[in-house]
Amino acid sequence: MAEDAVEQIDGAEAIEEKLEGAQDHLDQAELLQNEAKEEAEDLVRSAIDFEATISSEYHSSSNAVSIRLIPKSISDSIADGDHAPTVSSLRIVFGGPIDRSTSKSQRRRIKNIKGLTADIEEEYDEGAPVEEVLDQSMLIGLNRQEAENELEKLRTKGEVYEPKEGHLRTT
Repeated sequence: MAEDAVEQIDGAEAIEEKLEGAQDHLDQAELLQNEAKEEAEDLVRSAIDFEATISSEYHSSSNAVSIRLIPKSISDSIADGDHAPTVSSLRIVFGGPIDRSTSKSQRRRIKNIKGLTADIEEEYDEGAPVEEVLDQSMLIGLNRQEAENELEKLRTKGEVYEPKEGHLRTT
């Protein structure tokens, strides 16, 4: 009986149509998010030259996809062959809030170096050793100088700090 009363209210049908439209948009958004995750995983797979387990996660709060990369064997990817990194996994972030003052490629480099720093910092009580971050920066496609520049930008923005000289923590 109450349902009959609602159906008789003028404009109720328009509200129902809007709610159905909103649900359609939510379904489409979920589909696009899943496609973005799959494309990000494929992009990372094509960019690395070592075997790895790759997983992805969509973060609605920051509108970003993060990729977790766990190398099966990374010693082949080390150019100089002197040592193997100790990082157990690597996080790469695609998307997120857009900062128009920074180029897209620079934003990606900053996110990747921040993710690398966060992963390494989990392994050390004092934070990520700067040298370790710089040594492993080649895993995310940065040479040492580029990594130093990106870390400096993160320091300036307050996104990383040094709790102890030579060690970094992400905020």
